[in-house]
Amino acid sequence: MNFEFWFSALFGIVLFLFGSTYLLKRFAGVEAHYIYSIWRMERFRRFIGRTYFLHRFVNLIAKLGLILGFGVLASDYLFARKQGFAKRVVVAVLTVASLFFIYYNTLYFAIDIAPLTSNYSALLTLAFSVFGISLFGLLLLVVNGIHILQNILIGEAACPGIAPVIPGVQIPKVPVFIPWYGWIALFFSMIVHESAHGIQILRERLTLKSAGLLLIGLLPIGAFVEPDEEELKKAEPKKSMCVYSAGPAANLLFMVVFWLIGFWFFNTFYQPVAEKYESVYLDLVEKVQIESVSERIPYCGNPKAPA
Repeated sequence: MNFEFWFSALFGIVLFLFGSTYLLKRFAGVEAHYIYSIWRMERFRRFIGRTYFLHRFVNLIAKLGLILGFGVLASDYLFARKQGFAKRVVVAVLTVASLFFIYYNTLYFAIDIAPLTSNYSALLTLAFSVFGISLFGLLLLVVNGIHILQNILIGEAACPGIAPVIPGVQIPKVPVFIPWYGWIALFFSMIVHESAHGIQILRERLTLKSAGLLLIGLLPIGAFVEPDEEELKKAEPKKSMCVYSAGPAANLLFMVVFWLIGFWFFNTFYQPVAEKYESVYLDLVEKVQIESVSERIPYCGNPKAPA
């Protein structure tokens, strides 16, 4: 019975993907490839053109994104490589101080207390402060790889190095679940990301050939902008780097803006209401009886983390 259900479900999904992709090709003229399609949208390209007035701002966040991503390497290349030694040192020191400030006020606490990374906290702090997210992310992968290898050698379960996440779908053995409305956030993130790429392409006087969506069946899983690849290859390295960094940098800014909006909403609407029910909450908590306290917290199947 279970086999028949999953076989029928799989058959239905495959049939839907093939059928919907064919219909898009047949009636919308979309470039189709079996179960996925590339939908080039002239409206999206015109939309990017209409938002070109933001080009100075996008260029700024693209450069800041490069510095956040590559630390002193990016700041020196962008602002100081043709300057004297003293000025290059000053730029490097300011970069390290700025990245350390960002790291300490965002990631430091989580990294310092997490069982997987607490032993490497100083090294990760140094990596982020000097070389930004690039070396920091690489070291996180190395640390997780070491953890997986150690647990395999001693026969214990390990945290997965990477796992797929689909909004609204609980994937077996993946502890992270994103509600269905995660698709809304994904859609806006795609628009912001690709629009920033497109605006930067236009700012650098490069050709924006097309823009659109990547779909599996009828489900949008990505967006894209298509520059003239030959022009991009011949462009100055600084210009091409800003084109590549504009999208991720815009997403980071988008995240910060919505975090601030959420923080404001919580303090303006939620907290005043919650305070009215504080007495009810305390009445419930005071009646709870603690029967036992665990000295260790299970971590990826192993009781390794101290409580």
